[in-house]
Amino acid sequence: MYYARSDDSLEKDCWQTAKDHLTAVADMAASFASEFQGAEMARCIGLLHDAGKYSAAFQWRLEGGPRTDHSTAGAKIADEKYPGLGRIMAYCICGHHGGIPDGVDSGYGAERTSLTDRLMSNSGNFDAEAFFQEIDLPDQIVEYLTLTDTKLGGFRLAFYTRMLFSALVDADCLDAHRWKDPESARIRANWPALDQLIIPFFEKMTELQTKAIGESQGDAGRERVNKQRMLVYRDCLKVAECSQGMFTLTVPTGGGKTLSSMAFALVHARKHRLKRVIYVIPYTSIIEQNAAVFRRFLGEGAVLEHHSNYNIHSRVTEGTPLDDKLELAERLASENFDAPVVVTTNIQFFESLFANKTSKCRKLHNFANSVIILDEVQTIPDQYLKPCVEAMRCLCSNYNATIVLCTATQPALDFLYKDDIKEIIEDPQGLYESMRKVDLVMLGTLSDDALVERLLSHPQVLCIVNTRKHARNLFDMLPQDDGTFHLSALMCPEHRSEILTNIRERLDGGLPCRVISTQLIEAGVDIDLPVVYRSAAGIDSIAQAAGRCNREGKLPMGQAYIFMPEYGLPRGHFLHTAQLGIDILSSGLDPLGLEAVKCFFTKRYRDRGDDKTALDKNGIVPAFDEGLKSLSFPFERVAREFSLIESPGVPVVIPFDADCREIIDKAFYSKHPWKYARALQRYTVQVYPHEHEQLCEMGVIKSISGIYEVLSVDKVTFPKVYHQQTGLRLDFEMEGIFQ
Repeated sequence: MYYARSDDSLEKDCWQTAKDHLTAVADMAASFASEFQGAEMARCIGLLHDAGKYSAAFQWRLEGGPRTDHSTAGAKIADEKYPGLGRIMAYCICGHHGGIPDGVDSGYGAERTSLTDRLMSNSGNFDAEAFFQEIDLPDQIVEYLTLTDTKLGGFRLAFYTRMLFSALVDADCLDAHRWKDPESARIRANWPALDQLIIPFFEKMTELQTKAIGESQGDAGRERVNKQRMLVYRDCLKVAECSQGMFTLTVPTGGGKTLSSMAFALVHARKHRLKRVIYVIPYTSIIEQNAAVFRRFLGEGAVLEHHSNYNIHSRVTEGTPLDDKLELAERLASENFDAPVVVTTNIQFFESLFANKTSKCRKLHNFANSVIILDEVQTIPDQYLKPCVEAMRCLCSNYNATIVLCTATQPALDFLYKDDIKEIIEDPQGLYESMRKVDLVMLGTLSDDALVERLLSHPQVLCIVNTRKHARNLFDMLPQDDGTFHLSALMCPEHRSEILTNIRERLDGGLPCRVISTQLIEAGVDIDLPVVYRSAAGIDSIAQAAGRCNREGKLPMGQAYIFMPEYGLPRGHFLHTAQLGIDILSSGLDPLGLEAVKCFFTKRYRDRGDDKTALDKNGIVPAFDEGLKSLSFPFERVAREFSLIESPGVPVVIPFDADCREIIDKAFYSKHPWKYARALQRYTVQVYPHEHEQLCEMGVIKSISGIYEVLSVDKVTFPKVYHQQTGLRLDFEMEGIFQ
């Protein structure tokens, strides 16, 4: 008898047999891959993935012996038995623990031995007779994707390989979980079906619309805004009945696109029997906000809020507390997105599409048969735009997904996305004209003194600048009274929420209110001021800034001013986009109109001449296409090189209040510290690696279980390191505090 898993608490004859494990994984993987016509391939991969466990070496491993290679054997069988397709299967089988390897040694310091080297090695010996007695492999496999099809391309075949890999590793992990801890595994099935959410959603929408109509009676501005939001909602419901594909939803800021896009998704999913909605948001700062909105409309147990501040593979093991089943269900679903509505970030979504590791790839197969809403799609970094668009094309054309590009400043992607893209709004130009609520004026260069003088002339005003340093300087120059506020990413979300609450209360009360902020306030923050100043930037940022001005239409027209700071603009990509924005402002085009937006993105994306790396920095698409002939794909190299954030930040937990300090204490003493990640998200600030290093050198950082980096200072010092008005101090003037 050959076994797949052992348990010291069970008699040996109660261990999971290799046959039971392989057949269970094969059935599950086939079920997952049936969503994209890959069932036969996935079933065969499942049967082969642990063929190496039919060996004396692995059985000894179960008794406490040394580690042994149990993946290569199945990969060799696949490669030999199924020419061509077998190589695709071999990638999945060899990688099902450590990650999909490169096809050949790339010379880039790969962690994994290449597939070619694995297949040529002497490893992977096993008892072939015993395996084939218990496992019946098909003689041939129907090709769902023809390898010789020139239209397929290497990129799409590699994408298909990664989807098969996802089906395999998720099935493998789920089978392990069900065998080891069946009680907690059953909680995975507790999510409601997507079509069960439609009735409560539309009931809440009706209540919201009725309330809005009642509150706006007699207020012409608010009535006009509500009318336009209803038109957006109507168009979304109408077009939701159309065929699947790629859609754009082009709506001015304040036009209600968040809930209207969800309405589209639910109706569209019902029409085409799709399984989930994946809502992708560019910034972690607003993921919690949007998830909370959806929970109010869909129900507390219907939405998975997937955070990305902590890269934790939350393995649920025996002994995990089951007192909070909803929390456990969310942690389990975060591994594979097995929930009806998922709210996640650009980073998690796109980097998963190019990942090679088991933990990141588990969720991929659940992207099939989904409505995927990409909020503020223009935030995709230019240098990764081409591979991201190609991945979206794959999802739409091969995996029965519908994608909605949702933004006020729609990027011009038609030159990359050659298939048809349908606009949801019937008359987007008319919508923009009817929702015009702001006059925009270009001021030229302003010194900080002149800018402060202008800000003081307005009782209520917002000023958005490009750097944290500039925001801090301007704040320090303003009167430090109850009406002056500062917002930046150096303040934890809980702190920013408190500040925004105070801002809204003063605005509603007609009290003086002057806000200095970095561009984070442009990212979906629901705030409404009569006057906005914006440091020169791209047209997309200018439009977002204008969206914080006269948002509810309370005034006949709000005032937005664009100025050039006396220090100039940050270098690099920002300078390039800002210069394009200035050029368009000077051209006479309406900077908040659709024509200006299209012109901006056309110049931004297309006017790069022969620079082939401008939209594909690491040559990801050609790297896969070039590997088609030999079926040699650089999975590991691409996964390592694809990073939407070039210099990823280090999350630092700020003990901002008593609640946070209590959570930190619980995490410190817990056997499962990762379970507090969601709670601590509200108290986390992202710092650059060099800033984190400096904080560590100063002795103000302590680590909890290797997971959380926590600001650690006494009560006297804390206000000096973390300012109650401006947040974490990283100018390192505070070095003297510790001398």
